[in-house]
Amino acid sequence: MSRLLNLYPAAWQERYRDEMMDLLAEHPPTWRDRFDLVLGALDARLNPQVHGRPAASERDVPGPRTIAVSIGALIGGALWIAGGLAMNAAPFGAADGYRESTAATLILAMAALVSALAAIGLAGRSGTFMGIGRAMLVMALLIPLPWPLVLFGVFGTAFATCAYGIALVREGGQPAGIVLAVTALALTSINTQDERALLSIPLGLAWVAIGAIALIRRWPAPIRA
Repeated sequence: MSRLLNLYPAAWQERYRDEMMDLLAEHPPTWRDRFDLVLGALDARLNPQVHGRPAASERDVPGPRTIAVSIGALIGGALWIAGGLAMNAAPFGAADGYRESTAATLILAMAALVSALAAIGLAGRSGTFMGIGRAMLVMALLIPLPWPLVLFGVFGTAFATCAYGIALVREGGQPAGIVLAVTALALTSINTQDERALLSIPLGLAWVAIGAIALIRRWPAPIRA
């Protein structure tokens, strides 16, 4: 249950966590109670009613590192979107009937690389997040390589990003990780020869959202391990 309470803002946890833990210990929660806790955490973040004293890292405006990482996530998301659009618009070759997708593939490779670097930057000192971020980086480097390495790169990036999103929710208390995990998993169905090439766009939007959250809400660093 502590993982569900980790979804709540720090100010809420400081004020109510111990009381809630005692209550849950006395009355084991049902599945409906767990669902209500998740909804409550989402509401607490969207409409905060408890304001605690900000931590030292949150009292000032975002520092250069936070801004750089946020911009990296935003750029990575934009590249995922641009890559999907470019892939879908690529013409079909007259000789073999396949799309001329070299340029679009390079854009997607850059998207994977930049978003992997952003993931590593968001990891802070957490070994778990750092390890997944490095796996994302390695997979990104495989995408511009010839077949079948490009296949390993795309699928590896998708699964590693999905794992990163799940870790964001379970260990980092960041609900945005749910969207990242789902959109990354959808990337495994991408096909360069039809409109499924556009499946990179939802993942790009997820990274844009994370970049915006990191910049506006001052993403906690380091993320809890």
